[in-house]
Amino acid sequence: MARTILGIDVGRETLKLALVKNGRVVKTAKIPMPENLLQDGRIVSPELMSDLLKQTMKENGLHAGKAAFVLPNEVVYVKNVEMPLMTIDQLQYNLPFEFNDYITGEVQDYVFDYAVLSGPADEKKKEKQKKVKKEKPKKEKPKKDKKTKNDHPEQEETAEPQNNMAAREPEPAGESNTGYTASTENGFFSASDGIAGANPVFQNLAGSFYDNVASGLGGDTGNAGEGSSFGNGAKAPHAGSSAVSSGNQGSDSRTDKDNGSEEEAASKDFLDLMVVAAVRGALEDAQEIARQAGMKLTMAAPSISAYISLIRSQHKSLSQVAEEYGILDLGYDAVRMYMFRGERHQATRVLEIGLSSIDSVISDIYGVDVHLAHTYLTSNYENCQERPECMAAYENIAVELMRALNFYRFSNPDSSLSDLWLCGGGADIPMLSATIGEMLDKQLHRAEELVPGGEKIESCNSYVQAIGIALS
Repeated sequence: MARTILGIDVGRETLKLALVKNGRVVKTAKIPMPENLLQDGRIVSPELMSDLLKQTMKENGLHAGKAAFVLPNEVVYVKNVEMPLMTIDQLQYNLPFEFNDYITGEVQDYVFDYAVLSGPADEKKKEKQKKVKKEKPKKEKPKKDKKTKNDHPEQEETAEPQNNMAAREPEPAGESNTGYTASTENGFFSASDGIAGANPVFQNLAGSFYDNVASGLGGDTGNAGEGSSFGNGAKAPHAGSSAVSSGNQGSDSRTDKDNGSEEEAASKDFLDLMVVAAVRGALEDAQEIARQAGMKLTMAAPSISAYISLIRSQHKSLSQVAEEYGILDLGYDAVRMYMFRGERHQATRVLEIGLSSIDSVISDIYGVDVHLAHTYLTSNYENCQERPECMAAYENIAVELMRALNFYRFSNPDSSLSDLWLCGGGADIPMLSATIGEMLDKQLHRAEELVPGGEKIESCNSYVQAIGIALS
């Protein structure tokens, strides 16, 4: 059965749509956004937005029953954290505390979710666990009593527990003595367990929203686990009280006869998570817009997830891939720098300088309003992109990017970043791209290189996020 989904990226200036069928981009479309329809990341009128969406779909022949939304950066917070192994209930309780310094208002105004990361940290854990297993001495099995016909040898205390978490129900803290094993193929969880341990895409946002809001449980804080769409409905990781205590305290209640053993040190693993908090109202708006346009919202996720999806698709299709990715979204109000190590998100930096600064320059040159000036810029009216005043504006943007990149290098001294991928409206301005490449001394690529068949898609750089979220 064909899987068709419409990726929707609502920007301040432009609405971008990408129709994806069975992993292939079929059609794209974009249309200017009405002024002030999107303010501070929130759609002011979902009814007007749904009408615009329906009109754009009809005019461009886009037909889909499912939709995936890119959540604006202003309504979603993402961070990487390490938390002790814990049950679903403990994880759900502790996630909001990770965002104390970010969110405002009541906890019930947000939906919280997580994805288990795969990356260098997990590889180190796997190597350590292999080393411990290799050095662990074998114990002799107890002998059978020949007089008893139907008895079985007892399972050794040192035997590795079976990895059947998908069949286990979450247990309240302090009531389990089952322990936990973290020695599966993907660091913590393997795909056969029904747990998406290698999928750092926030599919659960839409699922949590449906489960807790659409069903009338508006006061819930948002489930991060059972019953959600993340990992195809898989249960979240959990462990017994012998392996975990409160995530906020960061302590471990595990006791062992040999407390100083290397085996115990390896067993004290942590959950390496990418966690997210999204404004519940923004998810409500996305669901309502999709519904009024005749579609079902199947995913709502931050732009980071869209980029991870594209990076992953490149890893599957190419034999040689970059170790690090720097993606520059040259937008209207701001330039956003997303840094990835493989598929793992490392950092995001938002620079409050974008194409609007160039529009202001062109507005002064020609004596027109900024909206007409933006049209001049994108159409290169009278070769305005190469005017000295615009070149100076390009240099200002490049200098800010250089400062942000230098700070990233300082914070990540082991970084070997050598390539940058450009997307957004600014990627289609040749002189801006050239100035950035010269100032940052990096090899530049168009983000369409991350999109399967991107070279055949017109203005592909503008649709990168919409395509990525649909491919997720």
